[in-house]
Amino acid sequence: MPRCCVLRMGSCLVSKLSESVKVTVQLDTVSAVIERHHIDRIDLLKIDVEGCEERVLEGIEAKDWSKIQHATLEVEDFAACKRVTALLESKGFAVASEASERKANARVSSEVSQIWAWRK
Repeated sequence: MPRCCVLRMGSCLVSKLSESVKVTVQLDTVSAVIERHHIDRIDLLKIDVEGCEERVLEGIEAKDWSKIQHATLEVEDFAACKRVTALLESKGFAVASEASERKANARVSSEVSQIWAWRK
């Protein structure tokens, strides 16, 4: 196949893959879901929302924190990791974290971290 055809096909593919579509979705807080579904206990709350983890945690009302037994989150930077760790500890969790992308490849400068929290 001629090089120009391969380049054109590649260009079309990249163009298609980089298209975006606007989607409207309904958002709820964790506490709203707990109330709607009459949830008494959450064994594991997993949060990975590309940088909005703290906003998700803000949606947990004081009365619902004791229902959560374990949590795991991915946060985007070390400052967020410190803030989330402090919040979870204030809610009675033991917390551990690691710079997950750096562990996988020490040469990256990513500050993405994984956080694990469990009831003491």
